[in-house]
Amino acid sequence: MRTLRDLFAVRTRELPSPVAPGSSAVEAIGLSVRLGQRQVLDSVGLTAHAGEVVALVGPNGAGKSTLLAALAADLPAGSGEVRIDGRPA
Repeated sequence: MRTLRDLFAVRTRELPSPVAPGSSAVEAIGLSVRLGQRQVLDSVGLTAHAGEVVALVGPNGAGKSTLLAALAADLPAGSGEVRIDGRPA
């Protein structure tokens, strides 16, 4: 039987090194995402630099959450690429 302590056990993982201020922290190049038959993102380009504050605004269904999920590699990109600190996500 699993205990509550097992659920919160320390996991080892490699964390990225800090990004130098002003350098590219996250970059999307020609990012496209399709959910089912619907093209949700089409050729999106975005660069956010370390130290910047970025706001994603738009109406419901515009693709804000989908963009964030694709940047976090929680959703697969249909095409294009996502880079975190210059490395593929």
